Amino acid sequence: MTSIKLLSLMLLLAGSSHAQSSNVRLGLQQVVGGLANPVGITNAGDGSNRLFITLQNGRIVVVQNGQLRTTPFLDVSALVTCCGEQGLLGVAFHPSYETNGVFFINYTVAQDPDTEALRH
Repeated sequence: MTSIKLLSLMLLLAGSSHAQSSNVRLGLQQVVGGLANPVGITNAGDGSNRLFITLQNGRIVVVQNGQLRTTPFLDVSALVTCCGEQGLLGVAFHPSYETNGVFFINYTVAQDPDTEALRH
């Protein structure tokens, strides 16, 4: 099981806006734990503050308000060949997802080493 950590970046400038150097501080914050083979994390840009975590086994799960929702956003596990370098590889949300509901996934097809892109 793997813990998802959200990388937060703070850029602190030393001195004036014309300073030649800056201090960069990076930190990790655990979002959720107990997930098998997460390969990506994103949001839909729809203002819902949901995080969508892509799992290699073919599911996309949702974290909202710090809690993992029980129902996955998408389950295409029957379509994918999992693990190693195969499985559900990514999700991308259309810039107008909030109004059109369009998103795209990339995955390896069961019994075929090629990847497929699917628009939903």
